[in-house]
Amino acid sequence: MSLPEMFTTARTTEAAEERERYNQRYQGYYSKIKFVSLSILLLGPNTTTRTSLSGKLLDIQRALASHGHNVIFRDDLSPYDADLSQRTAKLAQAIAAHLTIALDDSSDVVTEIYDFCSHPNIVNKFFVMIPELQQGLSDLQFILKNLNSFGGVHWYQDEEIGNCNLLREAIKRANARRGMFAFEKIKEAL
Repeated sequence: MSLPEMFTTARTTEAAEERERYNQRYQGYYSKIKFVSLSILLLGPNTTTRTSLSGKLLDIQRALASHGHNVIFRDDLSPYDADLSQRTAKLAQAIAAHLTIALDDSSDVVTEIYDFCSHPNIVNKFFVMIPELQQGLSDLQFILKNLNSFGGVHWYQDEEIGNCNLLREAIKRANARRGMFAFEKIKEAL
């Protein structure tokens, strides 16, 4: 008997029945995890401008949406309330999202990373993809080091924009977050 058969073949009727019950429980949990939809906030270059980075951000949006997520560009959200500062509104958006993915090194995105990645309700939900050339040069070194302790930083090389690696990294992070969120929901139900 091969090793896989030894672990998949029940030795008694009771064991076979328990295997079936286990498979049903497993499939139930798996389907709950697989179909969890997250709200994912994307930060990056304006997607109406045609750059390789804005095109990649659109690719990420389409891919995450095809995986069943609610993907939001900040520009898609309703205008800020005149009674609140723009910073306060952005903070509320980041807290409300299950995951925020930042793909840019522009001053606007860098400011948001700096402002929000020190916030305890956001830091573990932030994923930053930033050019490797910025490593060691950025004012964000302390924040990025802290964020990286949560696995929240991907330093990329320029060729990764075109070779789909940034897309894979975004999907990998969304799937990990989906699993964490689903397990929290399952745990609450138990």
